[in-house]
Amino acid sequence: MWTWLPPLRKQFAKVRAEFFNSGNQVVIRLITPLRTSYEESYAKAFPFDKMVSGMLDPEMIEDTTRIVNEAIKEKIQLNLIINNRTGGNAPLIAQKIAERLHSEKEERLF
Repeated sequence: MWTWLPPLRKQFAKVRAEFFNSGNQVVIRLITPLRTSYEESYAKAFPFDKMVSGMLDPEMIEDTTRIVNEAIKEKIQLNLIINNRTGGNAPLIAQKIAERLHSEKEERLF
């Protein structure tokens, strides 16, 4: 399993924060916490009905919202895939990302 991948911000920095495909799309996959195996994250998150304290890295939310905002700015279609193993419950993780995006939008208005 890919327990060795760097945080999203470092992955995005490696491509100089550019979207380079011809289809104007990007995929972000939030699968497991950094340096955590599939088996370990599954055991922590099961039965996937709530957020698991300490499991979701707050930087993952920050990195995701930064990339989403950049994609919006550049008119890139973004596809976000969130797995329950990321922090316990995918819909609640999506809600956290949406709340962060909404608060950042509100901050830009004032």
